[in-house]
Amino acid sequence: MAGNYAVWSQRMEMLLVHKKLWKRVTEPEVDADRSAVAKALIGLNVTEQYLGHVIAARNAEQAWDELEKVFRGKTTARKLQLKKELMTLKQESGEPMAKYISRAKDLERELLAAGTEVKPEDLAMNVITGLSKEFDLLVTVLVAADAVKSVDEMLPQLQIHEQTERLKASSLDLDEKESTTAVAYAARKGGSGKGKKTSMRCHKCGEFRHFERECHKGS
Repeated sequence: MAGNYAVWSQRMEMLLVHKKLWKRVTEPEVDADRSAVAKALIGLNVTEQYLGHVIAARNAEQAWDELEKVFRGKTTARKLQLKKELMTLKQESGEPMAKYISRAKDLERELLAAGTEVKPEDLAMNVITGLSKEFDLLVTVLVAADAVKSVDEMLPQLQIHEQTERLKASSLDLDEKESTTAVAYAARKGGSGKGKKTSMRCHKCGEFRHFERECHKGS
């Protein structure tokens, strides 16, 4: 919860709506008993170190507001930290595109919760800047075409490129395995020394038991 209040608050709100308790958070005076139930549900979904904020609250609305004050962090330090994380966002080795984009959007939501809106084109630029080197060519094309408008618009192209790179890597691995198998097979069949010569045909005269460089016919 402490590390990602934005996600927690969204999920908590959905849970309260599902339980038909969200209005008892926004309008606790209408039904004090239901507001107490909503407050209890909030308390059951926070860690022990923050439970005191919920217990001390008069109703669900105050409990929600107190947690918001603690975690939304509308302070300069919190905003700077989140901005730095977004600007230095990097795709980890082997990280799926969907997971990488999700991390970027989580930072966007946290910044919004802290009172700072991130423009779609700024988020998109941060995302492509942090892509792994396999995407360098695609990034160049997108920038040249002025197509860095939003993450959602770029996502299909990024995922297609990701799938293409995976297929290339799989193909190279298969070729390497086949090559290794062929070499091993040839070594087993050819043997060494005299046995190898027995199975080899001279490319000059067409006979067996010697190599072309050892052939004396026609010299």
